[in-house]
Amino acid sequence: MLPQFPLNTFPAVFEPPPLQKPVLYTYGPGWKNQVPSFDPDCLKWQAFLTFCGVDFDLNNCNEPLTSPSGKLPFLVMPTGETLYDDQITPWLEKIGFEKKLARDAENAESTAFISLAETKLRTAFLFSFFLEPLNVTESTGAKYFGHYSTPINAIIQYQKKNAIIQRMLAKRAFLVRDEVYQDAADALLSFSTKLGDNEFFFGSSYPTFLDATVFAYLHTILAAPQSTSTEGASDATRLRELVLKHNNLVNYAKNIYKAWWVADKDN
Repeated sequence: MLPQFPLNTFPAVFEPPPLQKPVLYTYGPGWKNQVPSFDPDCLKWQAFLTFCGVDFDLNNCNEPLTSPSGKLPFLVMPTGETLYDDQITPWLEKIGFEKKLARDAENAESTAFISLAETKLRTAFLFSFFLEPLNVTESTGAKYFGHYSTPINAIIQYQKKNAIIQRMLAKRAFLVRDEVYQDAADALLSFSTKLGDNEFFFGSSYPTFLDATVFAYLHTILAAPQSTSTEGASDATRLRELVLKHNNLVNYAKNIYKAWWVADKDN
């Protein structure tokens, strides 16, 4: 019977063309439709690839489930290989594009400052943008979950908020707003002191991964839209106000933005 019913294979209706360059999948576009992502994890790698002179495309997919790891960002190579987080730096080093500090001692100290940003600043960012009600209502909710239909957006937003709370409580007994922001204040003071009047950290003539990391947090905090509401405003803007206390950090973030994203410096 089967020979009378041959199986015909038809070409795909649409087959995407092969990649000509790496593609970074991120949350985006940024606040006010800027090119830099509104998410510090995504912006960190977007900035570092840019600093290193890598020719890559940007895909603002806004959907972490497109990633095999379940989170953004991720980098897809023309070969089909997918790279995440700590896999990207070895690839940059392999192709001779990674920007590192000249002295080993500085690289070691730089690693400590990166850790400071990824703990103290990250916790404060998550608290401010996902747990402060005014920020969630007027900025974060729409950016991270606005592309989902109702009520899926509310469900996913609740799951994200709960995951953040559980992750924070894994490292502390209680979530105390004042403690979270005090830790951020201490970290910002350390960054401000270390940067001084230099263009980049450690007086480097070019930005390194530390610069990409710190810039990612500073820019996402400073570029976020400001609410006109007065109810809850003091808590919603508390992290931003901590950054604004350090003129050198504010100018540092602005100068990097203007230097590397010239076409989008209207804000």
